[in-house]
Amino acid sequence: MTRQNEAADPPRGGVDPVAALIGACHHFATHIDVLADQLSAVGVVGLSADDAERVSDAITRAFTATSLASALTVGLRRACDDDECPHSNMLTDAEWARLTAGRIAVNARKATYSCELEPGHPGPHMSLAQSYGEHDTWIRWADGARELVDLALCPSSVILADDPEPCLLFDGHPGNHSYDRGAVPDDGGGPSPERGMDGVPGE
Repeated sequence: MTRQNEAADPPRGGVDPVAALIGACHHFATHIDVLADQLSAVGVVGLSADDAERVSDAITRAFTATSLASALTVGLRRACDDDECPHSNMLTDAEWARLTAGRIAVNARKATYSCELEPGHPGPHMSLAQSYGEHDTWIRWADGARELVDLALCPSSVILADDPEPCLLFDGHPGNHSYDRGAVPDDGGGPSPERGMDGVPGE
């Protein structure tokens, strides 16, 4: 039995990971609720700079972990302009390692990966994970399903003399080319205690 001040053991073989995730989230939320009541009762004043930094780092780590779990299951939603799709996702450390192992990768890792299709688009959400020159690897997700897929470049990715701006999407993408819609969503921001890594769990 797990004591209140100890972390639950990670799920092992034979344990349903979804059930384990739900249980871990319930345990975490209950534990934080109890701690919040205790902090409110005693009052927290005069935190040292070191303690404040430790609290901030711990909260950031917790939001990062819960946001990653959400991204891998139901996706994330973010606040954005009306001309952008609000859904986003994340990469695990293992996925990033596979994307960069033994190949010349172009893109740096981002905290979150926003869907790059038009708002209200048909089909799954899509976000560019890595570029290799001859093809790109995309995160594709919808309705609880998520995968990394290699896709050919959009034919309009070729820069022409009379049309110098390329399309940054994949071959056969729905909707307009990226250059007809403006800039690709900016995913450079880090986690926020107010909204998690990139927003709230999506659908």
